[in-house]
Amino acid sequence: MNIVHRDLKPENILFGDRETTDVIKVTDFGLAKLTDDEQNLKTACGTPNYVAPEILLQKGYGKEVDVWNIAARRTVAGAHFVDGIVEGAG
Repeated sequence: MNIVHRDLKPENILFGDRETTDVIKVTDFGLAKLTDDEQNLKTACGTPNYVAPEILLQKGYGKEVDVWNIAARRTVAGAHFVDGIVEGAG
């Protein structure tokens, strides 16, 4: 089973501590969906400025939309991932 969040955006990603980025928490699972690897979702949903292209195309999508969203935010924020920790964000 996978969880596809479908609405990842800065407002839904919280740091557990102001001093470090060791703990990252994802919030607002209102549009999230439990899926398996073979299931294609087709519902157009998410915040317009943050939605992945696969959702807009309405040809079916899965957890890759969340990966796209994280990569897009990372690029915009100028952050980079090191050992699972986001550095340089914010």
